[in-house]
This record gives sequence, C-alpha cells and structure tokens, in this order.
Amino acid sequence: MQAILKAQENSDEAAKILSEKHNVSISASDIKQVISCDINDIPEDIRIIKPLDGENNTIYMKIYYIGTHITGKSIEAGIPYKQVINGVVSNLSNNCFWPVLSEIYGTDFSNDKKTLLEQCQKCNFGVVDLYGKCKCFGSSDGEILKGTEERNPYFVELLESGDFDLLVFNGKSTYKLFKKMYGNIVEDNRIIGDLISTSGAAAKKIEKWDKESLEEKKKKEWASKIPIKRK
Repeated sequence: MQAILKAQENSDEAAKILSEKHNVSISASDIKQVISCDINDIPEDIRIIKPLDGENNTIYMKIYYIGTHITGKSIEAGIPYKQVINGVVSNLSNNCFWPVLSEIYGTDFSNDKKTLLEQCQKCNFGVVDLYGKCKCFGSSDGEILKGTEERNPYFVELLESGDFDLLVFNGKSTYKLFKKMYGNIVEDNRIIGDLISTSGAAAKKIEKWDKESLEEKKKKEWASKIPIKRK
C-alpha cells in the first residue's frame, strides 16, 4: 500500500537534492525509493487506537503513546509497529514497542488486530502518531524529508480534547519534533519525553547480544518512568 514516488534510482542528482533538503549527507547508493507515509492508507479504526471509558479508568492511567509517523511496513500490516512476513503479521523486527509494553502491562499483545485493540482498551492506553503524512527514504526520524510533514488530524483532535492523563513520546527525537510543531500546548506534568526510543535504528551496527541487552534496558527504563496505574 506504499505510494512509491518517482525518484532517480542510484542518481547523484537525487542524492544531492535530498542531502540539501534534509541537511545530511546522502550518497547515490542510499537512494532506492522515497516513500509517502500516509495515515489514510491504514484502516480507519487503527489510525488512532483509543482506550475505552469504563471501569479500567479507575485502575489504569489513560495514556497515549506517541510515535512520529506510520511506516510502510506498518501500513502493509494495518497495525502500528507491526509488519507482514510471509503473509504473517508480527512485531517490527527493528522496533521493540510491543515487547516493551508487554513488559510494562504484563500482557502478551496479540498480532490479531481485533484482539490487540481489546487488549489496549483493557489496559486503558492509546497509540497515535505526530504526522498524518510525510515523505521519507527510511523509517527513522532522521530520514524524513523536511517540509513534507503534515499534522495528524487524529492527534490534533486528541490534544484539543485534553482527554488523557499522560502523553508518552517514543524517543527524545519524537518529543523534540512535537515541541517544534506544537510548542508548549500541553502541561509538562502530563508529558514523558525523555525515554529511549523503541526503534532499532540507532542500534543497527550493534552485535546481536548487545541488541538483546538494549531491549532489556528499554523495558526497564520505560517501566520505571511510566506510571501506568492510578494511585
């Protein structure tokens, strides 16, 4: 479901244009495809995962976990932070978002959309992205083409409603992008913006055993900083 934009593959000119626009060094070999990530390319019921009002509000804090943008793999899977391999939906191989939340909530989050939504609602949390649309040449925040970002209307609606206890940003860079786009629209005591990202983009060159220990570190940090239950 990804919309592949026309780009001059392995072209020095394309690399130069992207380098200038993004203010980073990009070689011609890096330019394989530019992807348009659009929240409208996934089912409406998953564009923002919402917790349900009910008895669980007395147990769990109403938390929204904020990412930067939907990825091409997640668009294909139809679920944030998921991918499809050989026709089977699974967690993103380079992102431990769902394993980290499984550790925090003590729940094995399903790859089945209906079951996953029910689990999120039971734990009283939602998932949504900053950007509704953007163009990028990779999945990390540093690979988004500047000037292509558009606000996510579902996230804007959430901010305007104020119907949350906490906004938890998936990584410091996501929080910085939020501040840049929205300013000081939310009180600091309703924000957690200093977490390690669950993305594996920063750990691409780390050996396998180090990646595993890094995932454990993320689990411990997220669990220690996010108060999921009401006092």
